[in-house]
Amino acid sequence: MYVVYIDILFLINLVMDMMIFYIVSMILNKPVKKLRLFGASAIAAAIYCIILYLPHLQNIPYLIFALIVPVLPILYLYKPLSLKAFLKLYILCMGTACLIGGTTFSLWFICGYQAQVNEISMIWLVMIAFVVTAAFYMAFNQIRRRLIFPAFEYDITIKHTNKVILVKSILDTGNCLYTSIEHKPVIVVTYDALKDLFTPKQAELINKYKNDILELVCHGEFIPSYIIPFNSVGCSLGMLLGVEVDEVAIHRSHFKKSVDRCIIGISFNNIFHDKSYHALLHPEFILN
Repeated sequence: MYVVYIDILFLINLVMDMMIFYIVSMILNKPVKKLRLFGASAIAAAIYCIILYLPHLQNIPYLIFALIVPVLPILYLYKPLSLKAFLKLYILCMGTACLIGGTTFSLWFICGYQAQVNEISMIWLVMIAFVVTAAFYMAFNQIRRRLIFPAFEYDITIKHTNKVILVKSILDTGNCLYTSIEHKPVIVVTYDALKDLFTPKQAELINKYKNDILELVCHGEFIPSYIIPFNSVGCSLGMLLGVEVDEVAIHRSHFKKSVDRCIIGISFNNIFHDKSYHALLHPEFILN
């Protein structure tokens, strides 16, 4: 008789789902909060355990079962704004799960383990899955860093009030941010990269009201200033503080361009998980 312990089953699924969602977030290059990642994984693991625990649900065909389980976790973690965005996330999550799961079991049998299903050590399977996930992460990260990103890298020099900072940016074709009235393109830069441009009073206000952009703008320390609404994966409605700087110089190899009175949107979150880039360059600066 094969005994299933519901707590062990939940823990194993929780760990595996966290690996899957982490890899998907890396592929999308959309950082998500660790607590939210844990919550989505817990939802998926709980649904799986409930289906196995309730006898009348065990007769559900596997195809329907596979279609239902990922839906709520994806909606909770990424908050897709359209059916097309949801389908993209769903296919990516299912593909990643198949990749990690298939590779894990393939390595299991390649290593010579021929045990019956009820004799398989779940701990060893999770360890192999962890190694597979780490290998996939490092491989994808290297491919993206060495083959994809270099074609989109630009250095930008930001000048404002006799201060100059150099920021490494990447051209983001999905950056469609403009100011509401003047329709000026916006470069998104992390606050950590920009903080040397601000006066001590401005820095104090930013640290105090960074979670309340409207209150920050009302203090009038940033003139002119802009409120820039945006949507993204994991954030259905957000706002950035936009400030106008004296000059932005964009350069890469033989490409050089200078833009006066440029609008910078301040992001208080890291743009890339490894902090290799600190700015998202609007495509209009390159195309025009």
